[in-house]
Amino acid sequence: MLETIHAGTLSGGLGGDADAGSPPKLPMNVLKEVALCLVAVDSHPRRCACRLALTCRAWFVLLYGQILLPRIVLRGEIALRQFAFSISRKFLGLEVLVRRHTRCLFVLQVSDSIQSEALFDGVVKTRRFGMETKEVMRMILRRCTSLQSLYMQCEPLALDLRDGAVGLDSTRASLNELVCLQSPWAGDAIDEIWSGAQTYGAWKNLSYLQLHGPRSRISVRTADALAQLPSLTHLALIMPSFMGAYDSRNSEPVLAAIVAKLDHLQNFLIVGHDEENWVGATRHLRPALERLRVTEQGRNITITLVTAHFPRNDSDIFQRIHPGKYSEWMLQRAMTQTHWDFGTAEDQVHFVTEKWSIPYAAPSTQTDTHPLQETPTDAADQLYNDLPMNDDDAWFDAQEPDTESAEGPASMSTSSSVSSALWGIDNLS
Repeated sequence: MLETIHAGTLSGGLGGDADAGSPPKLPMNVLKEVALCLVAVDSHPRRCACRLALTCRAWFVLLYGQILLPRIVLRGEIALRQFAFSISRKFLGLEVLVRRHTRCLFVLQVSDSIQSEALFDGVVKTRRFGMETKEVMRMILRRCTSLQSLYMQCEPLALDLRDGAVGLDSTRASLNELVCLQSPWAGDAIDEIWSGAQTYGAWKNLSYLQLHGPRSRISVRTADALAQLPSLTHLALIMPSFMGAYDSRNSEPVLAAIVAKLDHLQNFLIVGHDEENWVGATRHLRPALERLRVTEQGRNITITLVTAHFPRNDSDIFQRIHPGKYSEWMLQRAMTQTHWDFGTAEDQVHFVTEKWSIPYAAPSTQTDTHPLQETPTDAADQLYNDLPMNDDDAWFDAQEPDTESAEGPASMSTSSSVSSALWGIDNLS
């Protein structure tokens, strides 16, 4: 059957006058339905679509537009450069098809580049991957003007407009979901990238955001930046590392700022592990989450706390608490669209889900500021204002409040393996 279709369509389809003795040809709409049926019944539909797309131009546009290009997975720098080269040449109209049909894009590292027994080896490679692919990613994103979901196993450097990047306005405005890593170093997160004042209409449709840690610090400054996203309704923090004032590890003021300042927030997801005394442990976050309150009647915010753990093995403890392991697990769930829904269990990773709504509490007339919410300058100014002054010359030595910096232990282990395949293979599986 397939050979007969090849003979009929490669000769020109419906165009031109048929020879007197040639067999009748099927209408093009019927041929398109045949192609879709062949792909649907094949055990490897994307591979089948790739083969059938070479049959005729109509099948090429149909199968690339409906099967191959709506969801693209790019693994590694080589796959990124190959795909960017293919669409930049305008070969067979691929650029036009990408602009119209690409809705979901995965940018992942090759698994070999993140396997290491040393914690900071993976950090360096993640940083290098983001820097080396930044311009290539921008070339791709400029053409993905209909993109709705973007999943990046690196920092969102390609979407940052502070270094003069142009042509990304429509892509940023069309994004509805973004999953990415923040800074792979232990410094501040890239908070300025969420600023809506950089470009008119920037991030106007971004409703789902997942930020992966714990190599970045989530602070009150991060909450201020996220508050500038006008449509953000779902926020997820994966292995978060909270940092309060004076560099103290206090999550309560940061969580309170997120709840208070994100006006449209409806679902707040936090994913951590159950290993005690390691960064990302949910047992240290649960008390602060339970004390959260909303001060506006009718506002409903649902908190989902997921405590994940790998199968117990005393000799494998460092692999269980490696910060990159849970991030890879969440990216794997994103490929099956289960990274927001934890209703089904898994064999590889066990997890416990807790879900509740933040209760309402009437705002008090007198606001007591938590000491860790003040900046050192604010504390000194308040101390100065409280001092009794007289006509004589007065002086004082304002000292900052003493705080202790609680440093969590460093996590060292090997990362888990992720299937390594280049773009061509990944999109055909």
